[in-house]
Amino acid sequence: MSDEKSPPLRNEDPAPVPGFPTTSSNVVEVPAAPSTAAPEQARLSVRETKPTPEPRKRWRAILALLVAVLVGVAAGWLLRRPPPIETRFVNFDDRDKHVLGPGWSHPEVPPTGDSMRWCAARSCKLFVQSRADAGHAIVIRVSPFRYPNAPPQTAQAFLNDVALDKHTLPDGMNVLSFAAPIGLWRKGPNELRFEFAYADTPKNHAPDNPDARTLSAYFDWVEIAAP
Repeated sequence: MSDEKSPPLRNEDPAPVPGFPTTSSNVVEVPAAPSTAAPEQARLSVRETKPTPEPRKRWRAILALLVAVLVGVAAGWLLRRPPPIETRFVNFDDRDKHVLGPGWSHPEVPPTGDSMRWCAARSCKLFVQSRADAGHAIVIRVSPFRYPNAPPQTAQAFLNDVALDKHTLPDGMNVLSFAAPIGLWRKGPNELRFEFAYADTPKNHAPDNPDARTLSAYFDWVEIAAP
């Protein structure tokens, strides 16, 4: 056995092998594969911060409901039937043609300048509008057709075929009033009729008068007033 001691071990790097990378610590470093954890976690974080579709759907439904309600209210307001416009005054000119029923003659303008119409029959009708929420007084300014030895002329009003007051008409212009309580009025159109004791032809009583109409009385105006 030899007495020679083995040389102490030295921490020396082995000789480099050509073409093979080494480090100072003689440990081979293998490049690590790129980590996907961080991007994946970022994507998850982005997805978690996006709003879920449920709240948006709920707000869209609420908005659609509000729009539908508003459209319904507007349509109901536009389509609702407006309250009838009440007839308050009939002047018997061309603007009042829409209220004239059977029996009326053409409009005339007397020396006073006011328009008037003859009732050219024993009965004449008006069609007047009402809201039927109150009673009214029907006031007329009227003059009877008169001739020598004529019988007394009378005027009676009827509202929707219900008889109202009856008045005797003296010669000349008269203002008469007929009470029409609330229960006789209908909402919308109402038939107002005037009946007279007689109607006659002027030329039958005055040979120089060519008027062949059958006349009872001529009207200056009709007012539907508060009682």
